[in-house]
Amino acid sequence: MKYGLVYCVALLAALMSAACATTDSVRVQAPIPPPTSRPSPDPRETEQNKPARLDIQANRVWGELEALVDRAGYRIDLSANQTRYRVGDELVISCRVPRDGYLNVFTADERDDRVVILFPNRYHQDNWVRAGTIVSIPGPGDRFLLKATPPAGRSLVVVFHTDTPINAYTQGQGSPADLFRTAPKSFVKLFEVEESATYGAASLVTYVDN
Repeated sequence: MKYGLVYCVALLAALMSAACATTDSVRVQAPIPPPTSRPSPDPRETEQNKPARLDIQANRVWGELEALVDRAGYRIDLSANQTRYRVGDELVISCRVPRDGYLNVFTADERDDRVVILFPNRYHQDNWVRAGTIVSIPGPGDRFLLKATPPAGRSLVVVFHTDTPINAYTQGQGSPADLFRTAPKSFVKLFEVEESATYGAASLVTYVDN
């Protein structure tokens, strides 16, 4: 299958640049005079602070993805087999493209600033799709399942359809053996240069309950 994108090349790369820049940022506090007897840091406090920083980074990525979707020139039909899942439930993502082009499907977790490329993938590396085609992840005959995993929370699924050939999997980070790859830091720029009228998009949110 094939999918496209002309100016979309800048759209998704800027997205990841911002996400990564946030990943490297560190909150700086005013120096505090050391106590006479400086206690060892409580490891529990360290772990409590870490998720908060990840949430900030992930929220920025989430917002950038949704902004790209909002600017799209046309909509893609996107759905999931359900919206709420329990750990272990199987997920199926489906989308229908209105015209010939290149399809890329991503997912981002609210607690993680990484963006995972669901399609194309190791089993479907050609992401060009004909008009009217319904793409399901996993599709019939695929030798993998998408299962809800802990922790509980929200995940964002976004789809981009372009006239220009953009293949996030071939440009993603990972080895040839990886089923899914991670979008590179500059992936947002892949779509930022694209004019809104030349790409389609859609998004949905799924929930994993305890």
